[in-house]
Amino acid sequence: MTRWYKSPLTKEELKSVSARSDIKGLVQTLGYLMLLVFSAAAALWGFHNLKLVPALLILLVHGFFYSFMLNGFHELSHNTVFKSKGLSRFFYRLFSFLSWNNHVFFSASHREHHFYTLNSEKDQEVILPIILTFKEFLLRGIVNPLGFVETLWGTLFLAAGRVDGKMYSGLGAFSAEWKKHLFPEEKQEERKALIAWARVTVAGHLLILLFCLYFNIPEMIVLVTLAPFYGSGFLYFLNPTQHIGLTGDNDDHRKNSRTILLNPFLRFLYWNMNYHIEHHMYAAVPCYNLKKLHKLIEDDLPPSSKGFIRTWRDIRQLHNKHKSNT
Repeated sequence: MTRWYKSPLTKEELKSVSARSDIKGLVQTLGYLMLLVFSAAAALWGFHNLKLVPALLILLVHGFFYSFMLNGFHELSHNTVFKSKGLSRFFYRLFSFLSWNNHVFFSASHREHHFYTLNSEKDQEVILPIILTFKEFLLRGIVNPLGFVETLWGTLFLAAGRVDGKMYSGLGAFSAEWKKHLFPEEKQEERKALIAWARVTVAGHLLILLFCLYFNIPEMIVLVTLAPFYGSGFLYFLNPTQHIGLTGDNDDHRKNSRTILLNPFLRFLYWNMNYHIEHHMYAAVPCYNLKKLHKLIEDDLPPSSKGFIRTWRDIRQLHNKHKSNT
């Protein structure tokens, strides 16, 4: 494991920012889930009371909010959101199910990502260079039928007991080599857990489908089961800011991760993952304490871009600088 540089903290400061709280965790988690309930209710109302175009626009707003489920899923994987292990386990699995992700796979993959962040040989969760295209945005950022087909097929394939091949999930596709590295044949118990969760996911969404058809509320299929596959265009450009344009194969998160400053509402949706250098330096710090951690160590960090647009302007400038030096 890489010996990472960490901005210095006193023992008291580290203890303070590492403190976990069930109350703060519930405020973040239930607050986010309630937002989804409200956006789903608005979309349901729109289906029955508005013309097609405004109804679809409200649905896309619901998809926009729902896309941040991935960030909650990620943060819950660290077991830092709650002090209670039971709450952590429950919500991690709930978010895993709702976002069509496999928490068994992600826990193994993300552990490697933190141990070897952007190492060209050992981190295949985030691979440099990160390339975004307008074509990919159009294909997946507004409505993502291909992503749904891939995820459904990959989950069914895994549920059938087939561990070979690529890993498809709500987070996207991961290489067959990465999956084999994380779950080699000798790790039979881990493979069984991987397969078991795929079966839970398939069975759970099948039950939602049958429930909605029986009670004649097909809209709920769109609002829950299909929700990860539309409206995620903003996140398509937000999540990559964490590492895009930065350098791998080093021992300093200030070189391979990026902190940006966002408004309070976006920070809430994003589970404070805009403080990404801090998150990598001190992964045991809960998301709701990352702003406090940022204040403690910001003098030891690179300047943080302010706002989403300013961030991409700075990334563009960095890209042009790299290009001129090559």
